[in-house]
Amino acid sequence: MENATKKTVESFLNALLNGDMETVAGLIHPDVKWTQPGNNRFSGIRNSAAEVFEMSAGWQAVSEGTFRLTGFSPIGVNGDEVACILHFKATSPGDGLDIDNIDVYSVRDNKIASAKIFSLDQQAEDSFWGN
Repeated sequence: MENATKKTVESFLNALLNGDMETVAGLIHPDVKWTQPGNNRFSGIRNSAAEVFEMSAGWQAVSEGTFRLTGFSPIGVNGDEVACILHFKATSPGDGLDIDNIDVYSVRDNKIASAKIFSLDQQAEDSFWGN
């Protein structure tokens, strides 16, 4: 089970790296629970894939299309959960954003069923995304 869980998350993150949004969409469970930290316009809980895609579209709008995943660390697996460090960058607006997050994903039916995001610099993210 752990190998399949790891493969699902690696496929998801590699699709994000490569801009393959069709694969990304296929790997997110329709009833995903996504917890985004902080005190900004995107903070809070999303309760469906549609809400996650709406949030992602918002990231692209605010960042003028420059927000992207630039890499991720080796993955640690514990049952149906996976933890990893992700690096994101955005060059616009203002000074941009250059940030690491720790993400913990749960996998069910070979899809991302939940995501809990931990920012390593929440103040920078809150400032960048605004309210």
